[in-house]
Order: sequence, then structure tokens, then C-alpha cells
Amino acid sequence: MALSKVTVVLSVYNVEKYLPECLESLLNQTLDKVEILCVDGGSTDNSSAILSEYAERYSIIKKIEKKDRYGEDDVSSLLKESCGEYVIFLNSSDVFHPELLKKTYEAGAGEHADIVLFGARDYGTDTDEAIDAPGYFRRELLPDKMVFSRKDIPNDIMSISSPDLWLKLFRRDFLFGEKLEIPLFQHANDIYISLVSMCVAGRITYVDEDLVYHRTGFRDNLVGENPQNCVWWLTAVYKELSSRGIFEEVEKNWTEMALAALESELTKVERPVDKIGLCGAIGSEEFLQTNIFDHSDEFYNSLNRKEKVEGALYALKWQNRMRKYLAENEGKAECLKKSIVTEKPLVSVVIPVYNVELYLEECLDSIVNQTLRQIEIICVNDGSADTSGDILMRYAQNDQRIAIYVQENRGQSAARNEGIRHANGEYLYFMDSDDILETNALELLYSKVKKNELDVIFFDGSSFSGPDKSNEVEGTYKKYYQREYTYPEICRGEELLCSFVQHGEYRVSPCLQMTKRSYFMDRNLFFYEGIYHEDNIYTFCCMLNTDRAGYVHEILFHRRVREQSTMTAQVSFAHVYGYFISFLQMNKFAERCLFTEAVGDAVNTLIYRVLHNARNKYMDLSLSEKCSFWGMEPYLQLLFNLYVVEPSDSIQRWKDYRQLLQQTYAEKSELNRKLQTAYAEKSELNKKLQVTYGEKSEINRKLQIAYTEKSERGLKIKTLENTIVQLENQNEQLKTEIETLKRTMGYKVRKIIGYLPEIIKRNMRKLGRGIKR
Repeated sequence: MALSKVTVVLSVYNVEKYLPECLESLLNQTLDKVEILCVDGGSTDNSSAILSEYAERYSIIKKIEKKDRYGEDDVSSLLKESCGEYVIFLNSSDVFHPELLKKTYEAGAGEHADIVLFGARDYGTDTDEAIDAPGYFRRELLPDKMVFSRKDIPNDIMSISSPDLWLKLFRRDFLFGEKLEIPLFQHANDIYISLVSMCVAGRITYVDEDLVYHRTGFRDNLVGENPQNCVWWLTAVYKELSSRGIFEEVEKNWTEMALAALESELTKVERPVDKIGLCGAIGSEEFLQTNIFDHSDEFYNSLNRKEKVEGALYALKWQNRMRKYLAENEGKAECLKKSIVTEKPLVSVVIPVYNVELYLEECLDSIVNQTLRQIEIICVNDGSADTSGDILMRYAQNDQRIAIYVQENRGQSAARNEGIRHANGEYLYFMDSDDILETNALELLYSKVKKNELDVIFFDGSSFSGPDKSNEVEGTYKKYYQREYTYPEICRGEELLCSFVQHGEYRVSPCLQMTKRSYFMDRNLFFYEGIYHEDNIYTFCCMLNTDRAGYVHEILFHRRVREQSTMTAQVSFAHVYGYFISFLQMNKFAERCLFTEAVGDAVNTLIYRVLHNARNKYMDLSLSEKCSFWGMEPYLQLLFNLYVVEPSDSIQRWKDYRQLLQQTYAEKSELNRKLQTAYAEKSELNKKLQVTYGEKSEINRKLQIAYTEKSERGLKIKTLENTIVQLENQNEQLKTEIETLKRTMGYKVRKIIGYLPEIIKRNMRKLGRGIKR
């Protein structure tokens, strides 16, 4: 076989629309002695037929069919059969400058270079316009020499040219000598070979021109769509360079290139499931062996980029936390001691306990010494690692009213819910294990709720701190739990909520309220588990569900302000997540309710306040920890990105939506009022109709009687009419018979005989009248 100067390897898959133009641009190359190997990866369109046609017409084109485009075979077998001094791998959707092969070959042969670099321009599929794309060949990174290697620019050797194979001309013997085997149709492998070859090449040169028009906006399905491929080729490059003993020379360049590539992948991945999959690859033990995150801050050109990519580890950490919680949540609490009470308890006091050995005794003393004795005390040890459990058992031995349950650490909400499930009291009170309650509190509250038949009653508190707290922190909470205004002893929950909000005295702590257990259970008011700030959901729903709420203007509760409590702990993503979930749950509940305009405004204020807290806490996080939300469930990740990460438009849309919703509710309320009026009018009309129906029924009854009588009369008339007809018929017959008799002699004689007596009678009457005169 005659030696060729350049072998072109053209990968083809479903490009019938662009393949002829691509082939023509190769046939029009000014370089002689060129062979073109067209490898069809099993195209399902007309690409294969086009290749066959060109291969028959032009001897320099050879068609090779490859049934499995993702197979294990590589280009080595093809290159062994080829005869080109240099090899170039091109895309079948691109168009090439007529002197691409000539200029790159002459540059390579002239310098005996292993690799020849060149530039490219983007070619719009829709516009057919070429656009400058300097990122393909970063000329500003070139050293002051025509031939160079990694030793000249170790920190830029992998960045000077895009890692795409089609931007490089390779010396064939260099590829075989370095054992760089290039699988077909494997985009990740292409990048791997491109980067490794740049690092191992001893002589690299370039042509300072744009010689390829790379078609954009077209997906030929040759590029791997799995974002985890990026981690694969980065790891493969690291391993290969390490095995060759040259990784340390280019480590800084590899690190920056890796971070840039991973940041790009994390940014462009849209599907949450793909993003968390990519995070998993980044956090894999194999990839972390590259020590990409373990350098000093000064090592990185962009610390922000490093922190963003490192955010993948935070996302995995959050996902693992959620999985661990779900797994632990499947377990049940163990009862260490049940409470023993002779009478049904009036109040069940539920106390979640977690690592509060320094404060627990003071808390328990304030409960066991309550003046209301008919109570039960349910303590749930939420996996404490200190002596809190021992303290509970000691108190339980001295007070039969105390019940103790223990569970794996699942959080305050889960502990409260566990206690509620075992509660038997008429009312529920939630106490925190590091705080204090006035000894007359439960008695006072119980008397109020019974007197006024309340579902829930609210009261006030104060705050105090130990010597370890700063005056600044103490001042923040000093009067937070005290209310200056007075509120109704009996009212609708939404009215009380509205008043609290209007006076700036709305507080969410369940420790500042006592709730009727039957009301709690009927409304399913269990605490949302697995989050911080769950009190926002509970108090919000508790107040809006009841028609009978009340307030007593008494300081009965004392909050201890201390380090590492939920209120004072350092902000983490868990706090952001808690506010975010609270926002979603509150918004979901509010959408099902109909409020007046004033209550609607208060409700919106509270919901937005929680969302605002989520946003502010999120902004306080490090760039890495901000990425924790990638570890959320996919639907939550999308909502979090919408409302918290990029909230500028979404929050306003949410506000507009809530305003429109309230307006709709107001209109609906007015319609309901009109409907009620219409229903009342309809009811009155129904009453009148009932009267009318009664009268109508009576009339119908009389009409029925009349119809019956008429029917009977009709029958009688019909009978009489028949009788008359019969008599008339008989009369006619008699007349006929009389006429017949009249014509007989006997009739005439009888008539004369009968007539004479009649004449005599008349004459005698006349004679008698004359004698009287």
C-alpha cells in the first residue's frame, strides 16, 4: 500500500443531512496522498448509503461498518491497516477548511512533531454563520517557541487546546509508540487520550489558524450523555499520568482543568437525579484519591470554583443524612417505665430529652412540683449520650406519674410525637427539657381551658441564661417571649393569630400553649419530623384549625438561652432546610383555607417570613454547603432552587400568587355570602312552595272528588240517555201501532163510543155552573 501523508478517521452516525457537505470539504483538500476511513457506527438513517455511494466514486474513501458503536474495539486495528504518516480524527457533521490537512501536515512533518494544534470556529446549524471560538485554541498560553512540551508549560499543557480529538493532528508512530489506543465513538475516551497525549508528547507544534468549522446546535449522539463520564476520564487521566510518573508535574493544571470541567457539568445538568449521580461520582473513594480538594487555598486559581465542586460532597452528606434518618425512623421507641396514675390525667406533659444533663433536674423539678397533681409526665430520651437517661430513671423511681421511653436520636419532633402516642391526658403540654415552668402553670391553664371550653390556650414566657452566655445573645431573647398587649380569652384561632401578627407578638413555641388532646388528634397536628424549626408548622396549623382559642396574660414559662440550642446553634444547611420545609407545609395548608382579607394578610406575612428566613440563612452558608440542596429529593430540589437559590422572580411570583389567591378567596367569600342569602331566600320560597304544594294537594283532592262525581254523573247521564233512546224507540213503536189501529173499524167505533160520554160530561158541567148562578 502506497504511503499516505494523512489518514482521516471520520466517525459517522445518523448525519445524513450534513454528511455530503462534510465529505465534499474533505475531497476538496489541497493536500495530496490522503486516505479517508469512514466508520459507520450503525446509522439508522441514510448515512450508510451515502458513504457507500462516495466510496464507489472516490478511491481515497473507504467505508467501514461497525455494528456496535459503543463496543470495546479501538482504532488500533484501523490504524495498523492505514498508511498515513499522520492521523486526524474528525466529526462527520463538521466542515473543513480546504488547507486543513496541508497546513497541519506541513507543520508536523517540518518539525517532526508528535502533535499539531490548530483553532476552530463554531458553525451555527440554523444560521450557517461561522463564529469566533477562541476557547478551542488558547493562543495566549503558547510559549515563545514553535515546538514545546509539558516541561515548557506544565501549568497550561492540558488547557492550551480543548480536549477534543478533532483539534489535533497526531503522528501515527507516536500513538503506537506511547500505546495510546483510541476506542471509536467513546467521547470520554477521546478526551482521555487527548489529554494524556498532550502530557506525554515530546514535540508539539501548531498552526495559528482556524481550520475547522464545528457545527453547533446538533447532537449526533456520539458525545456521551452521562455526566459521570467527566469523572471517569479525569480519574483515568490521573491514573495514567501517575503510572507514567509525570502527574506531579502537571497536577496544578489537571486540578484546575478538572474543577472547571466538573463545575461546567454540575451547572448544566438539569435533572436532579443526574446531578446527585454526578455528586456520587465526585464523592467516590476512587476519585477522592486524586486529592483534588486537599490543597491549600493558595494552590487554586479559583477558590470559589473549588468550593462549588466540593459542594458535591455536602450534597452526598445531606442525602446520606436523610437516608439515615429514614432508616432510623423505622425503629420503635422502647418503654423503660410506664406511668401509674389512679385517675385519668387532666394534662399529659410531653418532654423530649437529648443531652441536657446539666439542666434536666431543674426542668423536672418544675413539673413534678406542679400544683395540679392529676397529671402524667411522658419523657422521651432521644438517644442522649450523656447521663440524661440516668437522671430520668432516678426521677421516675420517685414519681409514679413519670413514664420513660427511649429511642435512637431522631430529633425533637419525633420525640414529641412518640410521647403524644402514649398520652392519656385531657390536654397536652409540650415542655423542653432545659427550661422551667411556673409551679402553678398547669393548674391555672387547665382552669381557663375548662371554663371557656378552649381547644388551645396561649400564654407568655421569659428568658434567662447561665454565665456562659454573652449579654448580646441574652439581650436578643430577653423579652422575646413576653407580650405587652392583651388578647381575648375566647376567640377564633385565626383572629388571635391575626392580632398576634399585627402587634408583632406572634410566637411559635409549643411551650407557650396548651392544647386539647382530642382537638390535636382530630386535626392530626403531629409535628413534622426530621427538620429544625418545625414549631412554625405546628403553631400555624394549630391556630388556624380552631374556633375556640384563648389567651392568658401571664408569664408561666422560662426559656433557657444556651449554646447549641436550636435557637442559638451555628447556622447550617439543616436550619435552611427546616425553614424551607416549613414554608412549603404552611403554604400548602393555607391554600386549602378561606380567610378574610385581614387574616389572609397575616397568614401571608407569616409564610413569607419563614421563606425569608430560609433565604437569609442560605446566604450565610459557605459556597460548598449551599450545594447541599443537590442531595434533596428531586421535586424538593426543584422547588428549593426556585424559591431559595434563585428567588428574585419566584418570590415575587409567589407573593402575586398569594395576593391573587386571597383576592379569589375574598371574591369566593362574597359569592358564598350571596349564596347563603340565596339559600335563605330559597329556603323561604321552599316553605311557601310547601304551603302551596299543600293547597295544591287539597285542590287536587277536591278536583279528584269532583272528577269522580263528574264521572259518576256522566255514567248516570249516559244511562239516562240510553233509557231515553230506548223510550223514544218504544214511543215510536207505539205511535206506529196507534196509527195502525186508527185505520181499523174497531178503533173508529171505540172512538165514537168513547167520545159520547165525554160530550155528556161537558154538557153536565156547563149545566151545573148555570144553576149555581
